Amino acid sequence: MVNRISLDQHWNELTADLLFLRRLLSGDRKAEEIFDDFVDHNELELALHTICDFLLEHERIAIENPDFDAIETLHERMRIRDGCIAAIRQHRNNKSQVLCNKGTASAGP
Repeated sequence: MVNRISLDQHWNELTADLLFLRRLLSGDRKAEEIFDDFVDHNELELALHTICDFLLEHERIAIENPDFDAIETLHERMRIRDGCIAAIRQHRNNKSQVLCNKGTASAGP
């Protein structure tokens, strides 16, 4: 019985963490519907990948450190070993370089 309670608690925590990250879908109704459907059907890995894919496809969205940390932690807790974290990290680095380059370009004489 203890294992079942622990499993239920773990599942509920993962679901709550995913629902917290849902806001990153930026009001995109289609992405939110897909995400919600996955959560409703207990497909938490697919829900997480919906968020990751959305962030990677929408370069305008800044991925702040707490959000990145939460996504990375969910991958670890769910034991997902894929390229999502590396891709998001690269996305964030590229975005930072663009911002730095814009700052450098505008800081001319």
